[in-house]
Amino acid sequence: MDVLIVSGMEKRAVIELRNVYKAFDGVPVLEGLNLTVLEGETLVIIGRSGTGKSVTLKHIVGLLTPDHGKVLVLGRDLSTLGLKELLSLRLRIGYLFQGGALLNWLTIAENVALPLREHRPELSEPEIRDIVDSKLRIVDMLHARDKLPEEVSGGMKKRAGLARAIVLDPSIILYDEPTSGLDPVMANAINELVVHTKEVTGATQVVVTHDMQSAYCIADRIAMLYEGRIIEVGSPEQIKESTNPIVRQFVRGETKGPITDGESKPALSEINVREGGSR
Repeated sequence: MDVLIVSGMEKRAVIELRNVYKAFDGVPVLEGLNLTVLEGETLVIIGRSGTGKSVTLKHIVGLLTPDHGKVLVLGRDLSTLGLKELLSLRLRIGYLFQGGALLNWLTIAENVALPLREHRPELSEPEIRDIVDSKLRIVDMLHARDKLPEEVSGGMKKRAGLARAIVLDPSIILYDEPTSGLDPVMANAINELVVHTKEVTGATQVVVTHDMQSAYCIADRIAMLYEGRIIEVGSPEQIKESTNPIVRQFVRGETKGPITDGESKPALSEINVREGGSR
């Protein structure tokens, strides 16, 4: 893994996307994307809805492969890994999906236990319970361990989804729009939870969002994705004060500016996106 000097300290590059291109049905989504995520940081990728933020996460976890370029995770080039090696690497990555992705017929605790039952067969039932309860305690959901997903709120579902994402003690946690669909109070609670999770686990975190309040709250660094490339990376304060007119329009939520002056590309939601390496 590459080592970079940041604020006088050595930091390992845990995730690297190098000149990544990806298109679906001939429509380009990522166009020479370059991004480095450093060990122990929370990096937030911002950008408009449907511009490839979630596609970037799927490249990091190996659910999508680039048409061109390289993705390196924990020092491994994903394109060189066989299926067994890729699956082993994924065990070191936790993924919080937008809606939590809980199974409705299982309790909260049973949902959180699923990765342990699949990947840690040596564990006894008391050991599984202890691990599950410890993760539910981190996300303040121990009191709801025996409830079904339909019996809890949207924010609680996301908390339970995060408990499941960290149950195997991953080195990396990926968050896909963690505050999407939540009221301001619950969104702030999720922001606090993202910060708390890094403090407790020490994991490297990548969050994609278009919620600037959330980005400023949780990020060590923020990267702006626009037209398939990262156009600026900086601290929250640097992004707030950016002189780039595209970044400035987005973070201020202005309706007039270079982003809206000449829109011609279809949003990603209008493209048929398939998981895998083919276009």
